[in-house]
Amino acid sequence: MKLKLFLLTVLSVFGLLLPANSFAAGPLTVRLGQPKSPTNQNSIKLTFVAREIGGTSNITVSCYKKSPSDGGYVKFDVDKILIPGGNTDYCNVDGNILNTAGIYTFKVIADGLESNIVSVDYNNTYPSTPVSYSKEKINDCDYKIKFKTADDGRTVKVELYRSDTKTISLDSGGRVATQNIGPNTEGSFTNSVPTCGKEYFYVIRAVDSSDNVSGTTGDSNTVTTASTTTPTVTTQGALLAGETSQVTEGTPTGEATITPTDGTETTSTESGTPGVLGTQTSKWGNLKWLSIPLIIVAVFFFLKSKKRA
Repeated sequence: MKLKLFLLTVLSVFGLLLPANSFAAGPLTVRLGQPKSPTNQNSIKLTFVAREIGGTSNITVSCYKKSPSDGGYVKFDVDKILIPGGNTDYCNVDGNILNTAGIYTFKVIADGLESNIVSVDYNNTYPSTPVSYSKEKINDCDYKIKFKTADDGRTVKVELYRSDTKTISLDSGGRVATQNIGPNTEGSFTNSVPTCGKEYFYVIRAVDSSDNVSGTTGDSNTVTTASTTTPTVTTQGALLAGETSQVTEGTPTGEATITPTDGTETTSTESGTPGVLGTQTSKWGNLKWLSIPLIIVAVFFFLKSKKRA
């Protein structure tokens, strides 16, 4: 009787202390996010998610690339060590990797498990400047800008910039219109100005599918200024099966909230600070409900043995 009582007590204590997720471990999954393509940016953060629900060991993720000159996949960047259960992180792609025009493919390997493969069409050659620029003042409030795109096989869009001085900023503040148009094609803009009767100055430039831009053409004696900041492209959130990505109210621009099906949330930011995907389950877990009957049985036999004594 004492032996039975001892065994029941040991089983009860073991059930209370054993982590519940030891019995609910899920398979390791890994997914790599798709970056913008085509692109002219040679600095990219390739975001990935590796997850193993209930995992108890760190996950090691390695980054691989295949450039137009590579015969196979080549490892790059340092290994990423993720917490038990999983996390999100990124592979850092820079100008040492994206250094010639062409299609690059990427993947990650997490503890021997390969992710999906994503591709990036990198192109840093430029479209030619539009020709045959002319400006006509239709009335006190409207101008008509005419042009023809170059026969370059690259132009997909023309941007129109305006200023009330001869210094024109080539940024979102100076851009007043865009037009989707192909190579060797005549086009025009009709633009209404903020202050009727005031003189305004214009320039245009062509853009290709990789966001490379041509030189500008426009009103004579104008001076253009442009930002020299090179942005870093962050891939779209890498989601595992059954997850959804959403940007919630109050989330700063550039952050995506990944909501797994188990209800936990993580935020992946451009700063590169990964959000935690691993979910920690209390050691009491669901097994406490199995342990309670065992404790009751143990107490019952204990009281029964005392009564007989």
